[in-house]
Amino acid sequence: MEVNGQVTTPERGTPFNQIILPILAGVSEIQGRFIRTPDRLLGCVLSAPSILAVVAILLIAWLGEKKTAWNLSQAVDEPVHNPGDSAAA
Repeated sequence: MEVNGQVTTPERGTPFNQIILPILAGVSEIQGRFIRTPDRLLGCVLSAPSILAVVAILLIAWLGEKKTAWNLSQAVDEPVHNPGDSAAA
């Protein structure tokens, strides 16, 4: 962290791990760089395949319910002719 061009070590707040910087009254220029830590990288590596697996499972379940060319194992029922239906006459 830099405060007004000087490297400063921030203090840590205990309840929420806040970054606390000592600055003087008035206008200050504060610069901070956040880097990817190993735990965040591991989280991304685990999350991406998990999301793809859930999408694949949902897609397979959805296609299994549909009676389309994707699912040839289920026959499509023909409409039943109702003798009293005037539109069929």
